[in-house]
Amino acid sequence: RRWILDGCKDELLNYTYVSDFVKRVVDGKEDFGLISKPKYDLNDRGPLREIGASQFKASVIESTDSVLVAFTTSWCYHCKKLKPVLNATAKLLENTTNKFYFFDCESNDMPSCVPEIDGYPALFFWSGNKSEPIEFEDSRNIPTLIEFIKNHTKVDFIVPEYNETEIVNM
Repeated sequence: RRWILDGCKDELLNYTYVSDFVKRVVDGKEDFGLISKPKYDLNDRGPLREIGASQFKASVIESTDSVLVAFTTSWCYHCKKLKPVLNATAKLLENTTNKFYFFDCESNDMPSCVPEIDGYPALFFWSGNKSEPIEFEDSRNIPTLIEFIKNHTKVDFIVPEYNETEIVNM
């Protein structure tokens, strides 16, 4: 666990301010800190949206929608290849109760409700207000993602017709 001491320079150099903070930590009265990419830095436009650690619980765990989250890093080649496929899938299903997010594992602490990740990208699906996710471990293409979601979501949906090559290149 990590606790984050916030304050301006004068406060951080003040013995009493720091001492009081340490006392609150020791007494269990200070919540531990969660590093989360600031909301204003998130790419939250379009059908595939970025999510930070501080929004995770409300947007994923407490959501009544079905949610697919891709856990990615900036240096991962496969993550970069996956994003256009995820974006196209999210665009196809944007009028359903399915939501699509990507989570930058370098800029955020991992939420405690996420199972251990042993490689990137990792895809997990939460089916409408369900706390235990289902890991996606199949081919990373539009038809396979859609089939996986259809098989695990609580609300059925109709998939619009599409041309995979055209939609990925949009």
